[in-house]
Amino acid sequence: MKKISIVFLILLTCLIGGCEAIEDAADITFYITYNTIFDISENSHTYEENIDLTDDDDYQKYSGKIKKVEIEYVKYSISSNTGNGGYGRLFANSFGGSYSSSTEVAEMVSFSAGELRDTTAIKWLDQGYLESLLTDGKMTVWAIGEGQGVHILAPTEFKFKIVANPLN
Repeated sequence: MKKISIVFLILLTCLIGGCEAIEDAADITFYITYNTIFDISENSHTYEENIDLTDDDDYQKYSGKIKKVEIEYVKYSISSNTGNGGYGRLFANSFGGSYSSSTEVAEMVSFSAGELRDTTAIKWLDQGYLESLLTDGKMTVWAIGEGQGVHILAPTEFKFKIVANPLN
């Protein structure tokens, strides 16, 4: 009798609140952190950095069940600055896409000659665009240096929030 009551209660919940509420309750959230060091020189872009979340064990475990990928933050620091002052910019494109068709995705960062910087969060210009690139869990990014004699090393951390649902 108890089993029939439980089944009835579940069916009643589906009818009243919708089965979507039950499905959403099964959502699983996990995070992936991706670290790289951009070597930024004057008036040129870095080598492409291919970010591939599908290499992560949890991502693979829920492959085909991913509901959304969000960018929690991008943080950077300047660990070495042996050049003049200038600017750094961040561009992105679909995975394997070219720099020439990439889009600037973050604020321009300025720095002085010799300036080092502790970990700092980047302010977004186009977070929605970055997240749209990650529908398949992959994207390509570049850091650009502007200014005569610019040469910095910028350790950078991307943190992603992934929501999956094993019932999907």
